[in-house]
Amino acid sequence: MIDSIPVDYSGSLLSREFIEKNCATIFPVRKKTRTLYGLFLELIRQLYSDQNNLLTGTSAVWNKDELLSKIWIDTEYVWEDNTPEFRPAIYISLQGLKPTPIIGQKSQIGSDTKEGEAHYGKTINGSVAFVHIGGTKGETINLIDNTYEYLDGLADIIRQDFCFDTFGVVDVTPLKVVKAEKDHLRGEVVAAFSYKDYWTIKLESPKLKRIVLSTGQSLIDMVH
Repeated sequence: MIDSIPVDYSGSLLSREFIEKNCATIFPVRKKTRTLYGLFLELIRQLYSDQNNLLTGTSAVWNKDELLSKIWIDTEYVWEDNTPEFRPAIYISLQGLKPTPIIGQKSQIGSDTKEGEAHYGKTINGSVAFVHIGGTKGETINLIDNTYEYLDGLADIIRQDFCFDTFGVVDVTPLKVVKAEKDHLRGEVVAAFSYKDYWTIKLESPKLKRIVLSTGQSLIDMVH
C-alpha cells in the first residue's frame, strides 16, 4: 500500500520520547512545514544537550529548562518573537521547498477504482539553514564548526532517520559580520535534502462494484 512506508528507527539520533510521540504518524503522511521545523529542531537540540557531543572550545549546552540552558535553540519565528537578544543562539530557517512530479508531469502515481481512491506522490527538494549567533567571533565560529562536524559526519544516518532520499551539508558561512543588525555576529551551515511525499484522495464517486459470474450465469438472471 502507498501509505505503508517502512521506517527503521534503530540507532536513531532523535530522542525516544520524540519518536514515540511523532514518528509513527508523521512519516507515513505528508511532511508539512511545521513537521520539518520540528525534525531539524529536535536534531540540533539533541546535539547540544550533551557536552560529550561538543568539540573542544564549545561549552554551550542546551537544556529544556530555559533557566538552565546555556544556549537558545529554536525555529526562526519563535526566536524572533520571544528571545532575539539571547546569546549564544541557533535558529532553524527553512529555505524553501520545491515539489516536482515523480512520474512525468503528473502527480498521480496510481489509483484503486474498487475503493474509489487516487494515489499521488511528489519529490520535494529543499534546504535548511542553521544560523549561529554568538556573543563573540570565537564563540560563533566554534558553534558553526560543531554543527558542521555533526551534520556532515552523520549525514547518512540523518537521511535514514528522517526518511529522506538525500541529505547533506552544501554550504558553510564561517562568519558574517553585519553591524547594522542586532545579530551582527552570525554564521550559517546549510543542508540540502530531498524526500518523496505520498497521499491518497478518496474520490466522491461511488465505489465500483465487482460482478462475479459463475459458469452458466447471466446478468439477466442476476437482475431477475
